[in-house]
Amino acid sequence: STVTVRARVHAPEDAELKIALEGGRLFAGHQSMDGTNGNGLRAYPAIDIDLLVPAGADPLVTVQTGKGDVRLKGMRRAQSVRTGKGDVSVSGTVNGLQIDSGAGDVSVSGCGGELNIHTGAGDVAVSACQANVTAKTGRGDVSIDEVIGALQINTGSGDVSVGNWQTSDNGAASIGTIHTGSGDISVGNAYAGSLRVQTGRGDCSLGQVRLGKLDVNTFWVR
Repeated sequence: STVTVRARVHAPEDAELKIALEGGRLFAGHQSMDGTNGNGLRAYPAIDIDLLVPAGADPLVTVQTGKGDVRLKGMRRAQSVRTGKGDVSVSGTVNGLQIDSGAGDVSVSGCGGELNIHTGAGDVAVSACQANVTAKTGRGDVSIDEVIGALQINTGSGDVSVGNWQTSDNGAASIGTIHTGSGDISVGNAYAGSLRVQTGRGDCSLGQVRLGKLDVNTFWVR
């Protein structure tokens, strides 16, 4: 199978784009007159890279960038995405995924397995996934819709919206937890063993929920 790499670099005139493949890992960066890093490449934030993989190739995919947006589509075996600062958009993975962003929005759709999302500051949106979802943001809103699997949601400050959600065991025993330090929480349609909802400061609204146990806690200390 042939993997096509297209790269565009926005760098000083003395910079030269370098692409290296070592041990199955692809490194991309620029090499300039003032030295390089340990891989012979100096990271440069203004590089656009398109990686095209043939259908059916199904490679294991890990992405790491110091600063920049990441978009993955149809990479069924994507394992992890890490960016120091940037938005992340993923669709079509099946084996579970770890996403870490120092600051940036995260959007995931059509995925399966264990889904773990962390962003220091940014919104999180998860839709049309059959996955156990853990989502944490220091500051930002969280939106969940059409998800089958356990939920753990935590935001330091931001609203949480859950549309249609049910657990993978048809609500027999699984647990959902939603926590925000400051923000509103809304749950539309939910079917699960139990759900715990907590907000330090904000409103809670519940729609059609079928739960074995429901625990709602909202408090505000002036």
